[in-house]
Amino acid sequence: MEFNKKKIAFRLPKDPTKGLGHFIRCFKIASEIKNRYQVFFFINSNLKLNLKNKKKFPFHFILLNNKKSFIKQFSDINKYEKFHTLIIDDYDFNLVNQKKIYNFVDKLIILDDLINRKVFCDYYINYKFDCKKEIEHNLKKNNSQVKEKLLLGEKYWIPSFGLLKLPQNKRKFISISFGNSFNFKIIKSFFKKFLIMNNKLKFQIFIGLNSKNYQYLKKISEIYKNIKIIKNKFIIDKYINKSLIFIGSSGNSVYEMSYLSIPSLFISLSPNQINKTKSYEKMGHYFYTSIDQLNEINLSNYINIVLNNYSRICKMNKKKKIFIDKNGIKKIITKCKL
Repeated sequence: MEFNKKKIAFRLPKDPTKGLGHFIRCFKIASEIKNRYQVFFFINSNLKLNLKNKKKFPFHFILLNNKKSFIKQFSDINKYEKFHTLIIDDYDFNLVNQKKIYNFVDKLIILDDLINRKVFCDYYINYKFDCKKEIEHNLKKNNSQVKEKLLLGEKYWIPSFGLLKLPQNKRKFISISFGNSFNFKIIKSFFKKFLIMNNKLKFQIFIGLNSKNYQYLKKISEIYKNIKIIKNKFIIDKYINKSLIFIGSSGNSVYEMSYLSIPSLFISLSPNQINKTKSYEKMGHYFYTSIDQLNEINLSNYINIVLNNYSRICKMNKKKKIFIDKNGIKKIITKCKL
């Protein structure tokens, strides 16, 4: 029965534009351990989730008061809930706060994807690819304290459950995704021209829950039936699996496309998405740029190059040096004794 289970809590960022991506990876861990734990999420009230859907989110949600200290709110609730484990997936939750909250729980876990953090915890998880040595060096340099285990590297990647390696004849779409909080106004000046120029190709464009200024895409899709708009989908695996080419932000998609061996153009939108060229290539990715370098001409040229050399590029992908699987969550659960 649920009241006999240990209680585990997840702390997410206050900023809803950041919080959804963090929630998704914590949701994946929570879904794997829900039969053994009572699962609680401390979330911002602005995080756009349909919490009435109990089948999708069979967890307890505690809405934070942003005007009050999280530590105070957590300690007050912990007096009667008695949380066994706290997992913090929040860049802004600093060392001082980590030390303050450490004694409130039996186990403190930090989940991260930045290269240079200062942490105090029992377990530190960071699956940033090809950065294990650098992260270890930085942790030692800044005197971080991890009392039990470091879980570093791409083998601890937290995958989606429904990723499937479909044969090439089942992949039909050029998928475009800039994450859950993208402002489509940034690319409007050339993106409309790009879509019209390539109206014989099949596109699926993902619009996240916190995306802005995307209305022009809906209008274009009503005129050009080759464009499919996929809006406000929490999990997009079944669509991503059908990708012939992927174009989008270099976040979790770097891992997904490497696993699926889909030719991709990755576009950095923020500093934590910038990776070294050699690291991309180790994952089987050979095309990358920044958002300010895009235009309708070079984006069209990229697609033509890939389509004209598709078999060759797919073979290059298979020669990658970093191979990832979908067992990262199981490894985390085992190593962290969850």
